[in-house]
Amino acid sequence: MPEFAPRLLWTVEAGGWFAVGFEYIEGRHVDYSPGHSDPDALAETIHRLQAIRCPDAVVMRVERRWDALADDVSSLAGDALLHTDLNPHNLLITADQRVVVVDWAFASRGAPWVEVGQVIPWLIHAGHVPSEAEQWAAQFPSWADADPVSIDLYAHLSAERWARLSAGRLAPHVPANLSLARQWASHRQRARGRGV
Repeated sequence: MPEFAPRLLWTVEAGGWFAVGFEYIEGRHVDYSPGHSDPDALAETIHRLQAIRCPDAVVMRVERRWDALADDVSSLAGDALLHTDLNPHNLLITADQRVVVVDWAFASRGAPWVEVGQVIPWLIHAGHVPSEAEQWAAQFPSWADADPVSIDLYAHLSAERWARLSAGRLAPHVPANLSLARQWASHRQRARGRGV
């Protein structure tokens, strides 16, 4: 994905390991805070990602990451390319304002709106309230056209996933991510109750 990611410079296979080397990117992490321009750069990147065909090499299906949490996660399925972890540390902005996306470890194919849904908790973490985060999300046709019930399910599954992780051995970021996911799921539940 040279238009998005650092260039692959070399590969080495030895001792059962496959190592890859990428170009070093000098840049700063994006800032998703309210009033900052970086969410616009994020949006432009997502628009570009959603406009390209998913490479055949991407075989991981995003719904497989959620099927242990619900009986039917088929609404998450699709053939769009998803990075699935567009957190502020995985986007770098270079001095010439180029956005570079790093850490493609969980690249998947799935419904394009899922990518947008994965960003919402990060926007909340940066200071947006859930309704503001969803207003930002509304600029994407994939999100605007998605079934609200499917988005509700995804928000619920996100909170459930972090709840299960918090019940196990705690990583330092788990409680914060659980709180963010619950904020969004609660917002979705309240909004649906109001018929919004």
